[in-house]
Amino acid sequence: MGWYNVEFSENQVANGDHTELQELFLDIYIANASPKKMALFSSSIIENKLYIYFSPEAAQNYSVKILIDRYHGEPCDKPNISSGVGLVVGRGDSLERFFC
Repeated sequence: MGWYNVEFSENQVANGDHTELQELFLDIYIANASPKKMALFSSSIIENKLYIYFSPEAAQNYSVKILIDRYHGEPCDKPNISSGVGLVVGRGDSLERFFC
């Protein structure tokens, strides 16, 4: 499995839908002892949309797969860090680990 993303509209962001996904992912991350290759990233708002990205290792986790399906996630290319991608959940060195 590669990278996956979930797209949120501006209205969904205003309703906090993305926050719910982030909190559920955090619960899974903690329950799995904070694996170093499991991470969740977020884009800046791009064309009135917010993108949440799951690292390939995160997308392999059974509970994360269910979460991705629940939010209609899709496979995607590795996000471009120059487009404002930031770490949401993961170890402090995750940006360097995945993008350098």
